[in-house]
Amino acid sequence: MVFLVFDGIDGSGKSTHAKEVAKWLKNEGYRVKLVEFNRYLFVDKLAIKIRGQRITKETISGEYLPKLDVLRVLRPWLSLIDNMLFLLLSYIDVLKGHVVIYDRYIWSTFIKYEALGYPVKLIKKVVMFMRPNYGILLDIPVSTSIKRINERKYHLPYPTHVLLKERIEYLKIARRLGYPIIDTSINSKDKVQCLIRKIVRRILTSRIKQRF
Repeated sequence: MVFLVFDGIDGSGKSTHAKEVAKWLKNEGYRVKLVEFNRYLFVDKLAIKIRGQRITKETISGEYLPKLDVLRVLRPWLSLIDNMLFLLLSYIDVLKGHVVIYDRYIWSTFIKYEALGYPVKLIKKVVMFMRPNYGILLDIPVSTSIKRINERKYHLPYPTHVLLKERIEYLKIARRLGYPIIDTSINSKDKVQCLIRKIVRRILTSRIKQRF
């Protein structure tokens, strides 16, 4: 079983490199499933019905969800159910022989919520027990994150303190779990992808050896 997560703060290159690795592995003959944890199965649809607007994990600040909004109160718990369903579906793909690549992970949702001030400490403690067997942290300074976010047309500009809290949390996780940390701010996209492929090759080679 290979579950590989790409994580990091906004603008670090998670989606870009997760997609590149998925494409590369498919060309190498592997069956691959890319799971994007910046999407929801039903929470965004519920938001449309309640507020008449689509709300994704890129638009979850107080600006979009006032404190007295019923969706703000229920959102962390609904997100937990949604994310758990997403996670279970990915396990089905592994049973079918796929290498599963996660663009973010279940804990990413609640790291973001906590940084934004949502009361999710209990939920976060629970989801931190669920982890992929492999991960790569794509790290960048907060200043670089803000710069990259501002260059995007459709992305909520999070405050510096929110991104800083998230970065500290991701670095703690990576160091605790022994995940490689790649600074994408000082390396070109091609060099980062090259480093990632070396790590992934090592992982897959190790898994093949374990079978025998």
